[in-house]
Amino acid sequence: MFVRPHLQELIKDEGRWKAYVQQSLIETSISKDIRMLTRVDKPALMKRFFERGCLYSGRILF
Repeated sequence: MFVRPHLQELIKDEGRWKAYVQQSLIETSISKDIRMLTRVDKPALMKRFFERGCLYSGRILF
């Protein structure tokens, strides 16, 4: 797996790596992609739903 050099140190620290993924990937997807395409009445609820979807990726949720 190729990782950018400045991220090598983050991989060693799981907490920092998770924070990086949360802030750079998940927050960006929510704030820039989804919320710019459509109106979101409850952004906090949508954020939690999105995070759960990431945690259970590939599973069927009921």
